[in-house]
Amino acid sequence: MATAKTRKRSLTKAELIQALVKETSTDINRRQVVEVLEALRTVGYRQLRRSGVFTIPGFTKLEVKRRKGSKAGVRSVFGEDRFMPARPSIRRVSARAVKACHDAVG
Repeated sequence: MATAKTRKRSLTKAELIQALVKETSTDINRRQVVEVLEALRTVGYRQLRRSGVFTIPGFTKLEVKRRKGSKAGVRSVFGEDRFMPARPSIRRVSARAVKACHDAVG
């Protein structure tokens, strides 16, 4: 019988809050850490809407990228003509690690 592989999993929100409380000084309690995370989320969303870029220094950079739409029409697919409907343009958020994060990992 094969053994089940153990999967690596990320921290849940509660585990992240607990880890931040342990890492910081004793002056900061759990409730204050939750407020800081909520404020970071709010500021991040606002910055992404306004400028399209939000950076958490030393960790990650979030960017809004626009994917162009396409017009409806007949296109050749594998040698046969097919009607393709129009596709609207969309805005996606992409994230990438900054150099400091790459250096810290390995």
